Amino acid sequence: MPPRMKIVVAGASGFVGRHAVRALAEHGHDVDAIFHGDASFPNFAREVGVRATKHDLSSDDGRWNQEACVYLAGNSKHVWSVDHPLEDLHANAVALARFLRGFSGRLVYMSSAAVYEGLAGMVAPNRGTNPTMPYAISKLASERYVHHFARSGAIESFVILRLYYAFGPGERTGRLFSNLCRKVVLEGQQTFRVAGDGHSLVDPLYVTDVVSALEKALDRPETSGTYDLCGGQPTEVSKIVQDVASLGGREVTLEVDAERREVPVRFWSDPAPVRESLNLKPPLSLAQGVEEYMSWLRGRGDTGDAGTGKS
Repeated sequence: MPPRMKIVVAGASGFVGRHAVRALAEHGHDVDAIFHGDASFPNFAREVGVRATKHDLSSDDGRWNQEACVYLAGNSKHVWSVDHPLEDLHANAVALARFLRGFSGRLVYMSSAAVYEGLAGMVAPNRGTNPTMPYAISKLASERYVHHFARSGAIESFVILRLYYAFGPGERTGRLFSNLCRKVVLEGQQTFRVAGDGHSLVDPLYVTDVVSALEKALDRPETSGTYDLCGGQPTEVSKIVQDVASLGGREVTLEVDAERREVPVRFWSDPAPVRESLNLKPPLSLAQGVEEYMSWLRGRGDTGDAGTGKS
């Protein structure tokens, strides 16, 4: 990556956002970090050496003169979007379009593999999509707005990363790995309940590997493209539960709750294209990622919420 870039990170107070701004600052970049509602974020920003800017992307215009942007803002709760489709659309697509009216540099946009919702088997960015879940619709619409602004010359270039699943320090309570590591491994809970039938696929990446991909994507100012970002080991939720419990030296009985709403994942992607295009090193294995996460949790000595669904 070129030395000392001026970078704006939108959605900096979220789970991935905090890791991203810390890494960018550590690597010598001049970082402006946009946040909205997290009152604890300004202190965090000062500690890691970035500027915190409070701004409501969904309703306030702005002018952003940085060379590049890592855009992570928006809603990330799938089920919430089903009950609040208009709010989800504003948080994701409207906020992004408003931001891009005031930005003209290199964009790295974090999308979601949820855009493949409804498909099964191997998928890729060149495969057609037809999602019906509001969250998936708003993320796909956001991608198309990125293409619009690039085609019109309003932004220089872009990389869109369709993330499958990130886990690690700072993720909000209630997510799969957060619950597994805290409740099963740390607390010794002997049963673990999941929504749906337990056959939905998860393809996790440790958060530092996600941040590495974001940083590498910044280093391709002459290219644009869309890539799937995953670990390359799609695994059913039921097996992930057993694997993580086993890594922590625990035994657990899985309970499924078919009545709880869940959007099943029956698709997966090949991680080779993004690794080759962005020159990514092999990611941490599940065992390595869980070990890193557990070390962080034990070091904190608490199991409190460390993240939110919106940023």
